[in-house]
Amino acid sequence: MKKIYEYSFVVLSLLLVLFILFGKFMYGDFVFMSGDSLAPQAVKQAINNVKNHTGSFPYWFPFIFSGMPTVHSLLNINDYYYPHVIINYLYDLGMPWFWNFIFHYLFAGLGMYNFLRYLKQSKFSSIFAAILFSISPYMIAYLVHGHGSQMMTVAYIPWVMLLLFKIHKQTNIINFSLLALLVGLQLQRGHVQIVYYTWLMMGFYILINGIFYYLNNKKDVKAYLYKNFIILLSLTLGFLTALKIYLPVLNYSQYSTRGSDLGGLGIENATQWSLHFKESLTFILPHAYGFGGQNYWGFLPMTDFPNYIGIIVLFLAMIGFMKSNISKENKIFFLVLIVFSFLLSLGKNLMFFYELFYNYLPYFNKFRVPIFIIIIMQFCIYVLAACGLNNLHELLKDKVYNKRIVFGLVLLLCLIFTNSFIKPDLYQSNRYGIGDSQKENIFNNIKNQYYHVINNSDLNKDGTYDDIDENILKQWTDSESKLLNSQLMFQQSGQTKNELIFILESVNDSTDNLLKSFRRDHFYIIIMLLVFLLMTFLYGKYTAIKNWHYICLVSILLIIDYIRVDLEIIQPNQHIPNRKIVQEISELNKYLEPDEVVNYLLQDETKFRLLDMTYATPPNRWAAFNLETVNGYHAAKLDFYNRMLNTVSKKGGLYPYGLLQSLNIKYILHNQRGQIPNFSLIDKSFKLLGGEDYIDTYIYKNQNTIERIFIVNNIELINHENECYESKTSSDCLLSDCIWDKEKQHCNIKLNNNDIIIDKITNQSFDPVRLSYINRNYLNDSQIEDLRDLKESSNSSISLLTWETDKIIFEADFDKPQLVCLSEIFYPGWSINKEEIDIININGLFRGAILPEGKKVYTMEFKPYDLNLGLLISKISYFIIFFLFLYGYYRRKYIEL
Repeated sequence: MKKIYEYSFVVLSLLLVLFILFGKFMYGDFVFMSGDSLAPQAVKQAINNVKNHTGSFPYWFPFIFSGMPTVHSLLNINDYYYPHVIINYLYDLGMPWFWNFIFHYLFAGLGMYNFLRYLKQSKFSSIFAAILFSISPYMIAYLVHGHGSQMMTVAYIPWVMLLLFKIHKQTNIINFSLLALLVGLQLQRGHVQIVYYTWLMMGFYILINGIFYYLNNKKDVKAYLYKNFIILLSLTLGFLTALKIYLPVLNYSQYSTRGSDLGGLGIENATQWSLHFKESLTFILPHAYGFGGQNYWGFLPMTDFPNYIGIIVLFLAMIGFMKSNISKENKIFFLVLIVFSFLLSLGKNLMFFYELFYNYLPYFNKFRVPIFIIIIMQFCIYVLAACGLNNLHELLKDKVYNKRIVFGLVLLLCLIFTNSFIKPDLYQSNRYGIGDSQKENIFNNIKNQYYHVINNSDLNKDGTYDDIDENILKQWTDSESKLLNSQLMFQQSGQTKNELIFILESVNDSTDNLLKSFRRDHFYIIIMLLVFLLMTFLYGKYTAIKNWHYICLVSILLIIDYIRVDLEIIQPNQHIPNRKIVQEISELNKYLEPDEVVNYLLQDETKFRLLDMTYATPPNRWAAFNLETVNGYHAAKLDFYNRMLNTVSKKGGLYPYGLLQSLNIKYILHNQRGQIPNFSLIDKSFKLLGGEDYIDTYIYKNQNTIERIFIVNNIELINHENECYESKTSSDCLLSDCIWDKEKQHCNIKLNNNDIIIDKITNQSFDPVRLSYINRNYLNDSQIEDLRDLKESSNSSISLLTWETDKIIFEADFDKPQLVCLSEIFYPGWSINKEEIDIININGLFRGAILPEGKKVYTMEFKPYDLNLGLLISKISYFIIFFLFLYGYYRRKYIEL
């Protein structure tokens, strides 16, 4: 019964803090609407539409990038995450969907609480760390900005570590089965990178314990190896429960942008979001680099939040490491993880260290955003901080340690106070690709431009141009950050005097707000340190103050500080472009409801795709209405398709008509009225939802659309693997990743068959019916002979009968064998008449087949073996886990009796 009251108090404490942060969301009246939040909402609605129509989850998702697999690419796999079944049930009963995230915050907090209690920390210090871990800016920001799966995956970390510690100390069946279960559930949640970091933590734990086992001269090596074997067996069983997801994912990796390029992302791409050593100042001062959004001026490409920890939390963690009662092995474990995760988060800023893991650690090269691993560092810091807070009251009773702690706080206070007088340099030249040697000339030129453009403008609006205006202008141009930012805005907005003056004023306001926020940070931290110092002094002086009173007061102080930072993440009123990220649920409903453009397109019952060139609506929104597009948003697109998109972009961003035909583009959307070759303009404008408002949009219709399935008259086999030649034109360099040499006026290109095919299908002369291309390496000898024997026929026809996401039925009537092409993306797992006929990759992108003469109906289905095999293994693994758990439970009950 005591346990029930204890956990109830923990849950209520967490709920209270979460209500302060998310109260308006808990009733379902408000939602977060960042770009990354809207994309999964559209995908979710698309999948629900398919499930309502067919009664089953679609394994193929045809609505973005002309089609891609769902489970294989981790595209909305909520149905494969078993807790989601319970969430759906509660949702059907009327629970707002936001509680899905609340439950995971509670789960994370309870896990941290239990972990610290296992380490023999007090209840109140454990609650303190549980709340801080749950509401850390990292955990809040990724939910706010549409990465809820990341937050939910992190929620499993304290639970997994708790079971790992338990099974290492006491190997029994219950701990074994629970660890396997939790590992499996974390894997199912689908954020592979966070799971990978969790396994790294477990690996470090086993390694460090092994070192201490050896140093302590323990002789029972057999028992030690047996214990670690049991842990590895449990992890393996947990992995097998998630194989229904990860077997398809591993197979997909070689075809995606994450795995096809030399087995990974490419180290430059992988390390874009690397923590800069200077930016670790945000651990203490959240506004040190502008916090987030457009005001952010740090070293990352962009960010929406700082990785704030807090100076007092770091101070407590230091005490926890030096003077807490946890074992030496565990202290070293947490310290090593803190150092390791921090160094790894530096990414490109400590490249030699990052390369060790990128080059040699399995699958590590498939991840990007090194800064994600900061959550591991924070987890360890919160654990040590709880241990430090738990022991702080005892240290304060000792006169020597009391003086040292007070001196340390006074020193921190002095450092923060001194730093508050430093004016931050809000300009980072390397952020804009400008070297220090170029800086002076660039800014002198910009100043001269502004003097010339503004001329005799009345800047202080007193009716005259005088020395005051000169001083205002000089003061403004002396600020490099204002000059550079205003110059960038100025170039985008059009060079008029009024616009320039408006930019001048807005940039001044922005810079002033940054400075105010920077000063305000120092003020808050100084006040916190003073309050903490006062509480510490009073506690040391007056024995009437109880230990738990002191711990609770310190905890409340730090929780309030976290709430302060979190509220700015949740409601970023000063952070362009996310200042309106919080919206009423009606705005989300409007996003998921058809507008005039959608209603017009839905009237067309034929199979087609559209090309949206308005770029006004989020790219995945069309999927919400089951409209198929050639673009979209996804972190791991099919690599060959992505190469085609990049090549089109490099060649000016215009799709040649032949490629539009092969992609089955029937409609092009544009925000301007004009002419598009081979397309006719629908003679009216339509309202399209673009952001918050509706914009005028024009629809252009293809005058001669090729059907979704068609006959190819001629084929060319490409067999020029790894040809190397010297290019004489810069446009040829578009075929490869090489760089055009301006001085020598050439570049050396090494092409493979796929590069050549991409170039041919993005060429203006491409006609998929007249001539298509096949990589010879994808064919066997029999297929090559069949292709060579094909002849054109004027008495052949083919038509689409029915189309579903995972099944396509078509009829062919041929007087001789023909090669047919479907405007459907090629990917292994599709079969025709249960593999009766081979599917051929045509033009590097599409499915094709050589069909025999005669009249026959064909069925093309997506049933990859890895889905069924993975599901079977997962079910068997779950059965083993539950059997072992029940066996262990009843065995323990029997022994107790």
